[in-house]
Amino acid sequence: MDQPKDFERFGIDPKKVEPWEDGRRDSDEGMHNEVWYFDALFDDQHKFMVGFRPKNPKKLMLKGDSPNLNIMITTPDGETKDDFLYYTSEESRERKI
Repeated sequence: MDQPKDFERFGIDPKKVEPWEDGRRDSDEGMHNEVWYFDALFDDQHKFMVGFRPKNPKKLMLKGDSPNLNIMITTPDGETKDDFLYYTSEESRERKI
């Protein structure tokens, strides 16, 4: 998914994020979920990952949202620290561009 034809197939400009690309594309029906994911490897070899989800993976079968995020940090010696943070739908909101 890094060739010009890949971007063209999805109508995506690889050099610019368009407003239509920002936001949820799926519903809150059971068995529907999305994950927005970011990870990084720092110069000092620490690793960082964060994943945002509109549904708690344990509630995937249910209709409705249960927003959460998962944070994971791995030290250069391999020690991993991670946590899930859970929110209500009221505590999260969509930001319009």
